[in-house]
Formats: sequence, structure tokens, C-alpha cells
Amino acid sequence: MSTIRKAIDGLDTSGETGLLQKEILESLYETAEKQAEIFMLEIMDSMNGDKKDRKIPVTSLVAQSQDIRVMTSKSTADIQKTVSQSLDSFLSGASEVVKGIEKLLSGALTVFLGESVAHTSKMEKYYILTEGISTVRFDVKCWYRSVESKSIYSRAEKVACVVGTKSVVDFSKIDLSTFTYLYQDQLSRSGIKGDDLENEIKKVKEIYKEFHENIELDDLPKNSLTGVVNYIMPGM
Repeated sequence: MSTIRKAIDGLDTSGETGLLQKEILESLYETAEKQAEIFMLEIMDSMNGDKKDRKIPVTSLVAQSQDIRVMTSKSTADIQKTVSQSLDSFLSGASEVVKGIEKLLSGALTVFLGESVAHTSKMEKYYILTEGISTVRFDVKCWYRSVESKSIYSRAEKVACVVGTKSVVDFSKIDLSTFTYLYQDQLSRSGIKGDDLENEIKKVKEIYKEFHENIELDDLPKNSLTGVVNYIMPGM
């Protein structure tokens, strides 16, 4: 897959056909940009507590990225490589978990972009992983539109946009057992088993425990050591 801007810049616009091709791709690029904006608004709405959203709740958005590309039937084989390169720079969790997400996401995108025949379609996925002492949710939304102009079909069969965001999981709105169940299921589907699976579950439990311990400490009086003693043992 090449970026749509690279495809546009590579057109020969010296003739009328080339100018028409450029106009078509520019129009599709603008449409894809608007779709990317809609995706970002949808993700932000889900963070603001949309009751219809059933995802793992999050607090703040910490990273975002978007990409608009053109595709041909030959470029489907590049999806896994593209996903791998993108995630390596976007996610910094345990390598085995990131590789598992790469496997799940590249497989989903290959089916969505490579085998779909609809004029236009959308797909959304989200994944959970640990990064240091935090747990984050990685959201992906993808859209494509088929190119109908035969004059540029060899260069671009589809124009696709992909939006990715990384947000911090809100442990105050979910119990540990539910989160662990969902996370374990994702890890299993990613092909992570044995000690790696056990270590990841242990890690997320430790993060959850530390989060709630910090919440309890935040409730303590902060004026003095005496205040802390009085909080723990009133009347002393």
C-alpha cells in the first residue's frame, strides 16, 4: 500500500487524462480525511461515557495516528508488513502482546480490505495491553471506498483510511474479574499461552491493585502526619 499523496504526486498531469485522475484522487482523499475526522469524534464520544459503547472504559487519550492510502489487489500482501511497522512505533508494551495484536489486526484488515467487494465499508476493532505500570486501550477504525474510474484502476482500486488511538484504561469503572476475563480472551486469540499468558495476567492484576491502592491514599488527609494517624485511628 502506498500513501494516497504519493500516488497523486506520481501521476502524469501533462494531459487531460492525468488531470482528471488527479482530480478524482484528490476528491477521494478529501472524503477519506472527513471520514478520519468522524472516526476521531466517535472515539472521543466513547471516552466521554457514551452508554451505547460497550468497550473497556478509558480516561484520557495519550496518542493518535491516521493514515490514508491507496490499494490494489497486489498490495494486500503488504498489509501485515505495514501493520507491523506502524504498531512498533505506536505501541510499546510487551513484545509478545504487540505481536499478538499485529497478528489479529493484520488478519482482520487483510479480510476487510483484500476480500471485501462492497463499494464502501467500515471496520472497527480495539485491543488491550500493558505499557509499563499502565494499561491502555488501542482503538482502530478503518474505512475504504472502491475507485470506480477505470482510468486509474491499475493505480488505485480502493482508497482507505485507518485511524488509531491509544487511551489509558479507567480501572475505576470496571471490576478486575471482568477485565481479566476479557483480556485473557484477547491474549488467547493472539496465540499467547503458557508462561507468557500467566505473566501478562499477573502483571495486569498488579497494575489494578496498585491503581486502587493509590486511589485510597488520595483520600487520606494531606495536611500532616497527625492527620494520617487520625484518619486511620480516630481519637488518637
